[in-house]
Amino acid sequence: STTWRFETTPERSGTRLTQSYDIGLMPPGLFQRLIAKLMPHHLDMRPHMELTVAAVKAVVERERAAV
Repeated sequence: STTWRFETTPERSGTRLTQSYDIGLMPPGLFQRLIAKLMPHHLDMRPHMELTVAAVKAVVERERAAV
């Protein structure tokens, strides 16, 4: 499993978003191949990360507008 973290830092021109992650215990090779076969979307998380970043952006913009 992977633990993702997002940190926002206000800046003059907007907000800096810093993303980091830790990879937990990896499953044995056989299970990695099975996961890749059954859940191929786990092989490339970039589309999911783009959606997450867009959602974080919307929250930050909404909070900044409320101030």
